[in-house]
Amino acid sequence: MTATLVERPATLAELRESGWQSRTVKQEIHDNFLERLQSGENLYPGIIGYDHTVLPELNIGILAQHDILFLGEKGQAKSRLMRLVSSFLDDAIPYLADPTIPLHDDPYRPITRRGRALVAQRPADEVPIAWWHREDRYAERLSPGTKFADIIGEIDPSKLAAGVSRNAKLDNVPCFESLGDLISSGTSIDAVALCTPPSVRLAMARQALDAGYHVLIEKPPTPTLGEMFAMINYAKAKGRVLYAAWHSRYNQAIDEAKRRLAGKQVSKLKVTWREDVKHWHPGQEWIWEPGGFGVFDPGINALSIVTKILPEPIFVESATIEVPVNKATPIAAQIRFKRGDDAKADLSADFDWRQKGEQTWDIEIMTADGMGLTLRKGGSVLEINGKLIMEAPLEEYEVIYARFAELLRSGKSDTDVTPLQLVCDCFMLGRPVTTAEFS
Repeated sequence: MTATLVERPATLAELRESGWQSRTVKQEIHDNFLERLQSGENLYPGIIGYDHTVLPELNIGILAQHDILFLGEKGQAKSRLMRLVSSFLDDAIPYLADPTIPLHDDPYRPITRRGRALVAQRPADEVPIAWWHREDRYAERLSPGTKFADIIGEIDPSKLAAGVSRNAKLDNVPCFESLGDLISSGTSIDAVALCTPPSVRLAMARQALDAGYHVLIEKPPTPTLGEMFAMINYAKAKGRVLYAAWHSRYNQAIDEAKRRLAGKQVSKLKVTWREDVKHWHPGQEWIWEPGGFGVFDPGINALSIVTKILPEPIFVESATIEVPVNKATPIAAQIRFKRGDDAKADLSADFDWRQKGEQTWDIEIMTADGMGLTLRKGGSVLEINGKLIMEAPLEEYEVIYARFAELLRSGKSDTDVTPLQLVCDCFMLGRPVTTAEFS
């Protein structure tokens, strides 16, 4: 089905009524190729001299719906042919227009949990549809260790190709004791996720980038802003994707909170982030060492949410940092924030690792026009003026890796440093207070 932009369906109900059918990329290229072939149109304008050699094999490959790899010397029109093959894509295809879905999800066969829930739970005339244009669907990226662009094709879900750990092992997955061992093994890898303590991330990220890998780093990304900026610059120089994943941001309730706060003035912010360190970090001494963040390890989760949803940036005004006499990093912190324009506002955060019983991860916001917004349970429950608006499922890691896949397809990095900046400012402006020994 081909239609002008104004005629294109805008809801799932309209899409179903239009008769549009979902197809794989290979089937889509195959069908449009046949249509162009039957019309007698020149299939490969600008390509000269391949009528009896390359083009017949390419045509057969498209008709057979094969994966296609172009090999040859520089200047033999490989890239031009790849770009011409992309002209056999539809001019646009529909996808679920939900900002919480980090990829272009097929309205008929969604692969994300959020997409499946949207289609299953909402009436079809309330499921929004947008259109993904041909020129935005085709992209080229450099393969690790080469100077050749990858050909277009179906994007398969990423899979775990190997693991690196001195202790843990996974069934049916090659495991290595170091990143260097993995690199030396020759295992085919496109990207790595670094889930180590932040103090060793920069060296490991450089090693991975040198090997041609794209890199995902969990929070906190690095122990200092200097190392973070060095990593960003190194990834850019290497032409690789770098993704700093603030996992607590990926929640439907948080996205809805951001939408509702847009354009408003925040008069009060109260963050309460209290948990039991012995429950969440048993035996992990690195968190108590310099660069281990202490209570800011969970606290930065709260700051990542706050910096996403607030309509204007905030800055650290002062902080009290409580450090046990036998530790090097804080067990609690009380923070005061300020607005950039110095307008009056009551903005604060309370982080504490000594919480017993029920854990508390709440963010309370008041706006100048009287709206009270509360995020509870780490951002998964949204209340407005005391009324429950949304209780979203916890699927942050699924969305993180879907987002990473989207970044890999686009060749773009995502490296927001704002939460880390606020933590560093707390240490810079904070007043340290020694507390009782903690064990």
